Amino acid sequence: MYGMKRLIEIIEADKNSANIANRILSISDLHIPFHLPIDIYKPYIGKVDTLVLNGDIEDCQSCSRFSKKYRVDVDKEMVMTREFLIDLIQMLTPKKVVVVKGNHEHRMSRYLSDRLNEDLMSIMPDSPMDLIINDGFKVKDRINKTETWYSPLVEVFKGEGVEISYNGEWARKVGQTIF
Repeated sequence: MYGMKRLIEIIEADKNSANIANRILSISDLHIPFHLPIDIYKPYIGKVDTLVLNGDIEDCQSCSRFSKKYRVDVDKEMVMTREFLIDLIQMLTPKKVVVVKGNHEHRMSRYLSDRLNEDLMSIMPDSPMDLIINDGFKVKDRINKTETWYSPLVEVFKGEGVEISYNGEWARKVGQTIF
């Protein structure tokens, strides 16, 4: 009888989110700039310890081989993606953000490798997530002769208690779960 009582206590404890060790929210296929409004994630405010962004975060539509009805430049997509991720992280306040590479993020390196020779490819990022998350990037307005620097998200959230990681892998393990 004691064992059954203990099992019921454990089940009841699991129902109470305060006793859950790591609450994970996995979001995939945002396809920014074709994403849904950020408000759909409001029910998760204060309930996420680890946010997993599980690939195809940015669409990289301008790098696509497919025909386009209209075009969003890759630099504009990167700025939109960065802004959306900042807003999402600030809204959900996770302790950890894990970013997984998707095939849409791979579009950029495929596009560049089709156009650049190998020695230039060695200095290019593999995906826009490398720039958005780890390195930062600069957007030049050649008409107005201005440049805007966008700090990497690891810097934006440095000192705010949010660990952000992106290593360009197609799969990541969080706890016992592989994304």
